[in-house]
Amino acid sequence: MEATLVRLVRRRANGRTVRDIKTGELAPLFHPRRHKWTRHFRWDGPKLIGKTPIGRVTIEILNINEPLRVELRRELVAEGDLD
Repeated sequence: MEATLVRLVRRRANGRTVRDIKTGELAPLFHPRRHKWTRHFRWDGPKLIGKTPIGRVTIEILNINEPLRVELRRELVAEGDLD
């Protein structure tokens, strides 16, 4: 998943910063070579939660919790195809 996330971040944001909707501060997008995934994200069932501004802006800009994606992850978990 991290490799896919890196490609999407590069394609959609080009290294820019984004304003965190919770704190209002500017934050860079998640970069797996610079940031630790578990510090910035956690799973709540099929929904990805941003724990930090970096996590939240990454989820927002990549639309990771779009309802159809969440539903797909829910189904994959139920079928045992996603831990």
